[in-house]
Amino acid sequence: MKMMGIGELSRLALSSDAAVRAEARALLAELEHGSWKDVSELQFYYPQAEVDGARVTIHLGTTHCVELIFNYRSQMVLVASAGRRPSPSRSMRGKREK
Repeated sequence: MKMMGIGELSRLALSSDAAVRAEARALLAELEHGSWKDVSELQFYYPQAEVDGARVTIHLGTTHCVELIFNYRSQMVLVASAGRRPSPSRSMRGKREK
């Protein structure tokens, strides 16, 4: 697939954390060489991925994740973000319950 916005994912591929580095490098290679016709085909290849329409989140270990936006018809993928996953306590900080 043609990839766009790979800067953050490329930085993870240079991480000092060996596990994150290995997973990021593998994901980069798989995305560059992969070709999926639709979301069901992608989910078969990445069964643990979280899918919300065209947006797909792939976890790299327990601390990092990559958010991708796919256009299967065009065979393009945008790396929307890549980095540390927010902890549940941090993501709720400053938010009020309704």
